[in-house]
Amino acid sequence: MKSMTFQCFMAALLIGIGLGTMPVLAQAAEQETLIPGRPEITTRTRIIAPEGAPRAAALLFVGGNGDLSAMKNNFLLRIRETLAKAGLLIAIPDAPSDRAGRSNLQGNFRASEQHGQDIQGVVQYLKTQADVPVFVIGTSRGSTSAANAAARLGPGLIAGAALTSSVTKEGERGQISIYQTAVKDIRVPAFVLWHEQDACSETPPAQAGPLAKALAASPKVTVKTLTGGAPPRSGPCDALSPHGFLGIEDQASAAILAWIDEVLAARAAR
Repeated sequence: MKSMTFQCFMAALLIGIGLGTMPVLAQAAEQETLIPGRPEITTRTRIIAPEGAPRAAALLFVGGNGDLSAMKNNFLLRIRETLAKAGLLIAIPDAPSDRAGRSNLQGNFRASEQHGQDIQGVVQYLKTQADVPVFVIGTSRGSTSAANAAARLGPGLIAGAALTSSVTKEGERGQISIYQTAVKDIRVPAFVLWHEQDACSETPPAQAGPLAKALAASPKVTVKTLTGGAPPRSGPCDALSPHGFLGIEDQASAAILAWIDEVLAARAAR
């Protein structure tokens, strides 16, 4: 995949400043900005900055069709403030401007080169805000986006990939599998997280082991399963169920943060 030139990227960012779309990252409030990716395409992205200097950054990829306005209960949206309070600079990308409100991230787009280019734009934007390691974290169909980013952008831009409740089986609603990305080419540390009682037919917990095995190029794959939580308040493939770690958000976020700490410690020890 061809990288955007730094000059073009910075020019687009300066346009964003002129339009007043750039967030003031010194504030801890959630803000939105338009980030350039492919030529003439922008991605509306929610940004949450920690109160102090960030120790790392994380892109959070929601599931479903990727439309943030329809994902209010998504697992990663429920824990975003917890991650920010732990010192992470958070970016939550919406569907890109050429797909927002229409097809969003449906079909094969999550595994596409175009999606990778849009994500690269967000990563480069974060690097202009804080020169810290960037992690990608996905849940459900969002794990496919995270895997795509990790495989295409590689260790030069991505520090690690956390894949939670990953779609490993194609669904009746057109969900593509995470295996349609180049999982075998992910060369950064990976974290595979599942709920033992996840009853979604496209995200069976028994696939945690096979997915970890498929991450053959990763220098280290960590697998963790959780159990318990609150009774489901949604369908088995929706957010308010074990699929979305309902009732154990604190355990799930703590597991993700512990893995990030481990990766950061390993990087510091090099």
